Amino acid sequence: MKRTVFFLSMLATGLLVSSCSNDLDEGQEAAGSGKPISFNVLEHKQLRSATTTSTINDFRLLAVDETGKTLIDGLEVTGNGAHWTYSPLGLWPETETTQVNFYAFSPAEADGIDEGLAGQTGPSPTIKYALPGHSVNTSLSLSDQEDLLVTHHTGTFFKEGVSGVNLNFRHALSRVLFKAKSESSHTFEVLGIALKNIKSSGKLNLASLPKDNATFDLAGSGYRIYWDTSVGTNGDLVANLGKGVTIKGDGDYHYFIVDDTVALYVIPQENTVSSLDKVTLVNETFIPPSGFYIEITYKESGQSNEEAVTYAVPVPAIVGDAYKSSIAFEIERQYTFQFELFSHGLAPVNPLTENIDKD
Repeated sequence: MKRTVFFLSMLATGLLVSSCSNDLDEGQEAAGSGKPISFNVLEHKQLRSATTTSTINDFRLLAVDETGKTLIDGLEVTGNGAHWTYSPLGLWPETETTQVNFYAFSPAEADGIDEGLAGQTGPSPTIKYALPGHSVNTSLSLSDQEDLLVTHHTGTFFKEGVSGVNLNFRHALSRVLFKAKSESSHTFEVLGIALKNIKSSGKLNLASLPKDNATFDLAGSGYRIYWDTSVGTNGDLVANLGKGVTIKGDGDYHYFIVDDTVALYVIPQENTVSSLDKVTLVNETFIPPSGFYIEITYKESGQSNEEAVTYAVPVPAIVGDAYKSSIAFEIERQYTFQFELFSHGLAPVNPLTENIDKD
């Protein structure tokens, strides 16, 4: 029997750097009164690793003034990084100090968006989103994934009518990385990884997001989540690792995929910690517990896939966290799950809870 020692470290993602501005196309006409609304777009990049795109090419936007009048109704705005266009043009209110709320997500045609912004006239516009390329309990190809960016901005013509509206996009999802090492001279091949009893869809109220560059505040039970996942059902996120990932027996940690630029995107959510109290072999007598846990499938090099084993790994609460009965994937944060692999003949052991940390 093999054993797996598991520990988890959580690393905060950083926020943005680059910006680009635009002017309206010459010759474009604005119907009605007021001045045309133009945009400057700032894209937040994670400091530790890249997102799926290096620049924002398009986004879908809703603009509603403080009286409830819709100025831009969920239109697609496109650009090349220096120039942004959309049609028909939205117009600023006649009063220069009338506040306008801007809500947007990117990409404009993001896979998984079930409820867009067009036609939403209330004070709390929402988007419904399901992880693209993934339905519950089916295998996910990581190459099919897509980052999701969102923003909530309030502006006036007095401040931004000439210079353009500054839209500061933020990451709406959590990112999860996987690493493993072998302390022995054995080489292993990881064939699969699954996040068990987790939701792959949810609803996000864009009006609840902190505006502009403001820090995400603690929400709900004390986690930075913002998403409502009660609309979804529990299932499994199963990452497809293709032919497997080789973990050399050199004592160093190796990422499951290629490097740390590839990760599993997760809907931010709070999960009840599994009742598992130790790493457990998944076989015909295994009874799946309720709550969140991880399954990892691997084999020693030279063995056939039929000889691979799968272990259920409990994910302990974070040391120092007041909410020890649960673990949360928070918005705009990155998590790294690290496994230590052992050869046959060693019994499973408890996770090393003292090594858990969160930034």
